[in-house]
Amino acid sequence: MAFNGAGVRDTARTLKIGINTVIRTLKNSTPTPKRSVEIHEKVIGTFIEKHMLY
Repeated sequence: MAFNGAGVRDTARTLKIGINTVIRTLKNSTPTPKRSVEIHEKVIGTFIEKHMLY
C-alpha cells in the first residue's frame, strides 16, 4: 500500500500523533465498498454544491 508521504506527515502533524500511527490506522481501516461509494457521493456532492463547480 503506497501513501502520499506529505499527506501522511501533514495528517500526523495536525493530529499531533506519529506518522506510524497514521499509517497503521489507514492500513487497519478497510471501508466497505458500498458505504465507501455512498460517503464519496455525499462528500463530493456537498463540495460541488458549496463551490458550485458544475
